Formats: sequence, C-alpha cells, structure tokens
Amino acid sequence: PRRGLDELRLLQWNILAHGYSDDGFLVPEIIGEAQGDAGVGFESTLRSVEEATASGADMTSLKARLSTPHAAANHAAVVDWARRWLRMKETIALCDPDIIALQEVDRMAEIKADLEAAGYSCSHAGKTYIPAHRAGITHGDLSQYLAHLHEGGVAFAPTFPSKCRELAVRTNPEADDMGCALFWRERTLAVESIS
Repeated sequence: PRRGLDELRLLQWNILAHGYSDDGFLVPEIIGEAQGDAGVGFESTLRSVEEATASGADMTSLKARLSTPHAAANHAAVVDWARRWLRMKETIALCDPDIIALQEVDRMAEIKADLEAAGYSCSHAGKTYIPAHRAGITHGDLSQYLAHLHEGGVAFAPTFPSKCRELAVRTNPEADDMGCALFWRERTLAVESIS
C-alpha cells in the first residue's frame, strides 16, 4: 500500500554474517536425503550431537561419520552467499523500506554497491567504505578506530577486530569485520551527518 508523506517504513534484519557460515553449525536438510545416508539427516544428526555432548563422547569420530559428500553439498546450498544475498535483495524490494538497518554485515562493499543501485545510500556523497584492516587501523586503538569511522562518512560500524573476520580469513584473506549498517532511500531522506 502507498504511504503518506508523514510515514516511513523501516526494515531491520540480522542477515547472519557469512564469515560464520563455515564454523561447523548444523543446517536443515534442503536438498533431500541422500541414498544410503540413513541416520545422517538433520534430526538424527542433531540427536547424535546432543547425545555425544551429554555423554562427553569424542566428537572427532562423530564428525568423521557425519562428514559425507551429501552433507557438504547440503551445507553449501544453505549458506551459499550469492543465493542468500539474492533472496535478501528480493525481500528488501518487496518490503519497500525507506530505512534499512542490517546487523552482522560482513560484506559491506558488496551490500553498499547493490543497495545504492536500488536507490539507497549509507554515506555522504562520494564516500567509499574502506575496511579498518585495509586502512591500517591498529587493534585496540579506539581513538584511531573512531576517527576512521568518522572520516569514512559511511553509516557502518563494524566490530573491530571481529571473531567473524578471524574465522573467515581462513578461506578469504580479504574477509571483512562484521557490524551494523544503516541505509536510507535517497529519494525520501537525505543525510546531514554521520557520527
């Protein structure tokens, strides 16, 4: 439905940082049970993990039993970033928000570019997001970090350093820290300051 001039629509979403997607968490079965993989489905896997945890059993042997090619393919299908981000963009378009607040953003450059193409902004004109690790910000130097955020002119506040980046750099050396980002529809709102 159309909104009046005095109404704003807000979308808030924890998008679940991609950097955490390979930390061993269980995912539901979405590609169908594999032939010969009886007892390796999501429910039985969950029961096996719960039983092993409760009894103090060796998780290494359980992991070896559950690490099948089918399980790896299912995991990849669930956490595939391109597929997830496409669905998120579709949902954003359907919701038609004026303001978007995203948590656990760890792909800020990509998200910023895609949402700008859809008519949203998250920065002062001409400002480009530069990850803190690329800008040479020292871990633990809060004043340097805050100055970087202020000078950057982008409405994104990553946790620095983040556990998410620490995990993600194992497979992607350019992985970003995760944080919260705020976007607004450019034809509806204009930024005065970001601090």
